[in-house]
This record gives sequence, structure tokens and C-alpha cells, in this order.
Amino acid sequence: MRNNYCMRTTVNLDPSALSILKSLAIREQRTLGEVLNRLIFKEVELSHIETKNGFPVLPNRVPGAVLTTEDVLNIMEQEGI
Repeated sequence: MRNNYCMRTTVNLDPSALSILKSLAIREQRTLGEVLNRLIFKEVELSHIETKNGFPVLPNRVPGAVLTTEDVLNIMEQEGI
């Protein structure tokens, strides 16, 4: 793993994808999470996604638009967060 911490989450996988993950995990003697992490990081590296501080930098859908802290706080208030 790249960090000393993990985040638990739930994903919905196609049964065939789960079968492939299980087979790889058995062959590599790793957990499903470790195999999935490796595959995700490999895909990111292959697709040349820019990262900053370990996080992917997503393309800006609206050129020149900037999301400010105030924008985030307003959205959180609207969503009741």
C-alpha cells in the first residue's frame, strides 16, 4: 500500500470481475483489497493521470472556473451536511 492507512468502502462488482480478483489474490497470496489497489494504481499510472499530493487532479469541466471554500460550504449547507 502507498499509505499507512486504509479506507473501508463498498463497491459493486460484476461477478466475473470478482472472480478474476479472487483468482489473482490466491495466485499472488494477497488480499482482494491489495490486488484491487495494485490494479487501480497500475491503471492510473498507465493512463498518465496527473496527481497532486497523492490525489488525482481531475480535468476542469468549465474552463477558468474555480471552486472556492465558500462554494463548498454553500453546497454543504444546501445538502444538510
